[in-house]
Amino acid sequence: MAKDFSLMMMEDVSTYAGNSGIVLSKAEKNYALNIITSTAKKLKEDGINPNDVDWQGCKFPAQVKRFCRLGLDLNENEIYLDIRNNGKTGKKDINLKMQYQGETKLLTKYCQKGGGVEFITGDVVMKGENLKMERDLRTGKGFISGHDIPDMFHRNIT
Repeated sequence: MAKDFSLMMMEDVSTYAGNSGIVLSKAEKNYALNIITSTAKKLKEDGINPNDVDWQGCKFPAQVKRFCRLGLDLNENEIYLDIRNNGKTGKKDINLKMQYQGETKLLTKYCQKGGGVEFITGDVVMKGENLKMERDLRTGKGFISGHDIPDMFHRNIT
């Protein structure tokens, strides 16, 4: 069942891309197939019959095309499935949504092309903490050289 579903959905994605004037590369097809098979697996785990999903209404092939062209994958937690009941059709809608890992991947990927961003990191700076910023005068790049946390044990208590 999952194999037939995957092949059928892959044809829909390829047809949708072709109607847009796009031919998916081999890598993009692999991303699309990973998204489709992960979706089928999730539906099976949740006990949802694929016939109970409004595939065309939620524009699933278009969503898969978009994310496979960006090079994002469900298995890498770069996107996730949002499965909801559709009150109008009585079927389920599936929406693919980007997670912050996907945003970070895309920012790094596209900014590296111009030589701008080399790495992205995130941390929490709470009230009462201080960041020490410095700038390399040769390159003009700023960087964080220190993060002073006055009371690490009571940091999350407000």
